[in-house]
Amino acid sequence: FESFDLLISNPPYRRVHTGRINPTRQRAIARHELAGSAAEVFAAGKALLRTGGRLTVIYPAGRMSYLLHAAQESGFSPKKLTVVYSDPSGPAKLVHLESQKGGGEELRIKPPFYIYGEDGAYTDAMRELYER
Repeated sequence: FESFDLLISNPPYRRVHTGRINPTRQRAIARHELAGSAAEVFAAGKALLRTGGRLTVIYPAGRMSYLLHAAQESGFSPKKLTVVYSDPSGPAKLVHLESQKGGGEELRIKPPFYIYGEDGAYTDAMRELYER
């Protein structure tokens, strides 16, 4: 325990009684909080990460307040936040949050990340992710 420097997670996005639950069990568990939640991911991170370790997650933008609360309740300080948009004209879809176990209160909000440009093609930033 408390021996890792970094954990990465894509926790289930939806509360149990919201939306249509996928009939495929594995997909349902991946998308809905049937077997775990973001709060449980942070609780596990608290046990697994050393002080100063980082936990990074991607989560729906509409549930960001829950995500921030879950992080802070488990002793994590949000450190970097990137808001992800499908395209420049649409609403935010996701947030990418990097938090630190036992960190200070400063949060750096990074520039928006756009998946598609106005022309409908991947942005340079998105193409860079695929090239890594």
